[in-house]
Amino acid sequence: MGGLVIDIYVAFILKGIVRIFWMVRTMSWRRLQATILSSSRESDWCPIVEVSYKFSGKADFEIGETTIPFLFTQTADRCAKALSAGRTITIRIAQDDSCQTIFFLRDNL
Repeated sequence: MGGLVIDIYVAFILKGIVRIFWMVRTMSWRRLQATILSSSRESDWCPIVEVSYKFSGKADFEIGETTIPFLFTQTADRCAKALSAGRTITIRIAQDDSCQTIFFLRDNL
């Protein structure tokens, strides 16, 4: 039983490290306004929130998606509820390729 609990922490830490890597790597990317299409909590084991959004890109509208890891299900539920459809958020978009985007909660504080 103890091994399963440790797995949750290890998965959260690894996902968090990947998110920090992307946060640093995308610091110079330009910011763009987007509209949330949906957000939902996935998985009870190391919960994540999947956020889908649309933004103005090369075509009329492009669609992007980002997953955000959480340690606790209740926190993920609150975040998914706060990121309701229709809300305007700030996303980061690659300078050379408008298909590569990422959403960080920190950019929207």
